[in-house]
Amino acid sequence: MHKIYSRRSLKIKNKEKIIKIILILIIAFETASLLLNHINPILEQVSSYEAKKLATFIANDQTTKVMQNYNYDSMFSIEKDEEGNVSMIQMNMYRVNIIISDIAYNIQEQMKKPENSAISIPIGTFLGIDLLSGYGPNVKMRVVLLGTVETDLKSEFIAQGINQTLHRVYLQIDCPVQILSSYKTIEENISNQFLLAENVIVGKIPSTYYNLEGFEKPEDTMELVE
Repeated sequence: MHKIYSRRSLKIKNKEKIIKIILILIIAFETASLLLNHINPILEQVSSYEAKKLATFIANDQTTKVMQNYNYDSMFSIEKDEEGNVSMIQMNMYRVNIIISDIAYNIQEQMKKPENSAISIPIGTFLGIDLLSGYGPNVKMRVVLLGTVETDLKSEFIAQGINQTLHRVYLQIDCPVQILSSYKTIEENISNQFLLAENVIVGKIPSTYYNLEGFEKPEDTMELVE
């Protein structure tokens, strides 16, 4: 004897299937949402760290290569009075500007290269579990330079004993970058400071006195001592 199903029972079964599908979708959505909320801060932290490591390596490498052709004496000249005291520390602005522009240009060109604009992070790292960190398939991201590399020349004077002062010259390099992934886009400003040159100056020096030639407006002069 064959069973006879009414239209009513078929409709109920169809509704139950639809409800089950909707529940499964809701659970899947909530699970994905919770997972993404957990991964998001780790993603930002890890990707920012990797991008900073990449930008720092490129900036340090290019700064070192440019500075192979220069030293402290090619950037500064020291004049002393009859008593042996430093009367003037004069900066060669033309040469220093060439150094700064070459470093910034080289960094920008290197970061445009495909092999220097990509980072890969194992997916296990994003889970925040130490045992899984560094494992799993790699998640590829692109690091794109936003705008231009910003530079700022700075220096410091450190007492090194009687009538001896260590003069260090630094270049601060700011690289605004964008980290692109399939999940989200992260913007980061990567700032590093690199030592360009240093020299021990023998003799008493004035508090701060620089002869900056070739500048007419006060805003064009570069404040070296902070």
